[in-house]
Amino acid sequence: MIEIRHRGTGDLIRTVARDSLAGVDWRDDELSFANLAGMDLRGAQLDYCDLADADLRGAQLDDAVLVGATLAGADLRDARINNAVLNGGHHASGAIFTNALMGGTDLSGADLRFTDMNSADLAVAILVGADLHNARMQRVNLAGADLRSALLVDADLRRADLSRANLCKARMNGVNLIDAVLDGAILGRAECGAAIMNLADLRNARLIGAHLVGTHLERANLRDADLTDADLSGAYLGSAILRHATVTNANFAGVELSTANLSFANFSEARNAKVMNYQANVR
Repeated sequence: MIEIRHRGTGDLIRTVARDSLAGVDWRDDELSFANLAGMDLRGAQLDYCDLADADLRGAQLDDAVLVGATLAGADLRDARINNAVLNGGHHASGAIFTNALMGGTDLSGADLRFTDMNSADLAVAILVGADLHNARMQRVNLAGADLRSALLVDADLRRADLSRANLCKARMNGVNLIDAVLDGAILGRAECGAAIMNLADLRNARLIGAHLVGTHLERANLRDADLTDADLSGAYLGSAILRHATVTNANFAGVELSTANLSFANFSEARNAKVMNYQANVR
């Protein structure tokens, strides 16, 4: 027998006549504020379940189905959600994680398409190979998160914090990163074609071999960034800052650099870069 109690008051919400919650069917159920910390919910059917403000710290949700579930404000720190299904393949079906606490959560390989993660805390979360296609992630905290090989195509990450995040080989075509913080982020061989990164903070970012074809980087700060072997052909760099950036073998074909700050960057080592004579301190 398992007792489910209110995380705040301790009041009994329900009892479950079984030894484990693995595979439990709580579809379209009401469990807001439930204390489910450390529970085994592997393979649970939680479609459209209301788990708002629930305590799911350290819970096992591997292979669980959370299509349309509400987890707004829930505490999922250190939970495991490997290979969970969190959407039904269209915009109205994504799970809701707004303002959820998910720091350190393991979401490796999770299907997070169309989910709402606005303002969620995912610091140092593990999202290796996760599918975040079309996810809504404005103001999300992904500082130090592991997003290697993640799919972020057309995701909305405006004003998100991705400082020190690992985005190696991530697919980020069309992602919206306006005013996002990527200070010290690792984007080696990331696919960022046609991404919108205007006003983004990319100081000290490592973009070695990154694909930035047609990427919008107007007024972005790339000071001390490493763009070795990156392809920026056709990118938009109006008023961008590349001061002290490393541009060895980077391709700038078709890029207008006349308004960019290129001070102390060695553009003699770049390819197809057209530097204006009046731009000071460019090597």
